[in-house]
Amino acid sequence: GTVSANYFVNRLNESGAIKGNSQTIIVEKNEGNSLETNFVYSTVQSVAPSVVGIGESEESFLLNPLENKKNVSGFIIRTDGYIVTNYHGIKDYEKILVKLSGEASNPIEAELKGYDEDSDIAIIKINANNLMPVSFGEISSMKPGDTVIAISNNSGELYVGTVTTGIVSS
Repeated sequence: GTVSANYFVNRLNESGAIKGNSQTIIVEKNEGNSLETNFVYSTVQSVAPSVVGIGESEESFLLNPLENKKNVSGFIIRTDGYIVTNYHGIKDYEKILVKLSGEASNPIEAELKGYDEDSDIAIIKINANNLMPVSFGEISSMKPGDTVIAISNNSGELYVGTVTTGIVSS
């Protein structure tokens, strides 16, 4: 953490930062000395509307997301309401509720369509249309050293969640 924070602060000082609507956007200098938005930020902005919060009760979405260990995240995979999440997170739910990204979103009841306990994957569906699904890349094009980004949002609120990066090791 200390090494990452030091790197981040040094990069911030070297590259500059611009202030967005209530969030800081990190920018990087390209070879032409102009500034361009950090690719992690750009990716999060494009994927965030597809990341949903999943809980068992409407009250669970009102809890502090950092302290709420019961809610989980998922992501939209089809425009007609199909969502992927982890099975262990929802298997004991009596009712599954999904909150789409955005402050005005109300939780929508979902139906468990299928799961695979061994791979910890569950497919749920909400009755909604015109949703923004994530775009999948080709796993065959990944190679060691590529950056991967994990995004979660167990509350479903806009810009509330976690983002972390890693690298493909092999």
